[in-house]
Amino acid sequence: MINRKFTLIGIIVASSYGLFATGHMEAIDPIELNPEETPEVTKEHAVTQEPNNKLEGIARSWMEAYYTSKEAWSSAVKFHLDESGESVASRYVGFGFGFDPNQETGRMLVTSIVPNSPASEVLKVGDEFLTVNGMRVNKANLDRLPFRGKPGENVRALIKRDGKNIKINVSRGVISGSYSKEQILNNIQLQEAEDWSPIESNIIETLSKENIVYVLHWAKRIDDTSKLPYEAYGITRFTFNEEGKIQAYGSLGEDRFILEQQGYKISR
Repeated sequence: MINRKFTLIGIIVASSYGLFATGHMEAIDPIELNPEETPEVTKEHAVTQEPNNKLEGIARSWMEAYYTSKEAWSSAVKFHLDESGESVASRYVGFGFGFDPNQETGRMLVTSIVPNSPASEVLKVGDEFLTVNGMRVNKANLDRLPFRGKPGENVRALIKRDGKNIKINVSRGVISGSYSKEQILNNIQLQEAEDWSPIESNIIETLSKENIVYVLHWAKRIDDTSKLPYEAYGITRFTFNEEGKIQAYGSLGEDRFILEQQGYKISR
């Protein structure tokens, strides 16, 4: 599962908020990176662009708050996101449910379900996954279970609901969800504040046209699961309303590049 600190649902919040981000991956020899080194990309962009207007300034401060601390990020969302605002998650192929990996060690309890997703037809909040395609759920494989893969393929699972074991079959589908302000703030509270900030980060550029702002940013982190370093760019798109509040935002990143730096490759 991609590290919470860079998967940008709410920016970046969803990844380990729990929309399952695992794919079919197998380990290869890891790429060696020295966490103490400054990648060439940051040296190249050592001088960053200043915002040209108020909206660019808000978008830049939003990203800076995210990279600063859990508290700063939460405050930015409360202040700058409109009450009806939302984050638009990146599309992926899978089930469309969320879980809190910190809630029960080694257990997978469904905490949320994406509307109109394959999961919405068979799962309920509170369900617990016991096995997935014959693999028993445990602490070591929470981020390796075969929820992700080719769309349309059937996945068998055994869940526990109200004390009873139930067999289910789900065909993977394309998931494209969005999250309300309340959901985003709840997701933030599920995250650990310790080691929130990346090793390095940089807001490289802001560009705008009318009420749309794009921010190009970069960060270097240590992955929570593999304990290996990685660096990646991200682009976040903000839409502002007439009151100067963020109405919607979403991001694109380098998820595959992040995995490859940790020694994974995509298999079929």
